[in-house]
Amino acid sequence: MERLLKKGEKILFDKSQKKLDAVTQEILVQNMCIACPFYENDCNFVRQKEGALPCGGLILLGHLLEKNIISIDDIKNII
Repeated sequence: MERLLKKGEKILFDKSQKKLDAVTQEILVQNMCIACPFYENDCNFVRQKEGALPCGGLILLGHLLEKNIISIDDIKNII
């Protein structure tokens, strides 16, 4: 988020109770999570452990993607 804001992106976000779409989650896992230091050994969500929830970063970026506030290219370009 910090990198997007520094690039001049105007990001407005309202809290949402809506669950992320499975497609959005998979897009983020494939494009964002691989750069996370927790990805390989410590991310229960990526490792598909029962009951594991996505991190706050994935949730926030997922909602921004679903609302077309940012694009997956925005995320790819800052990783």
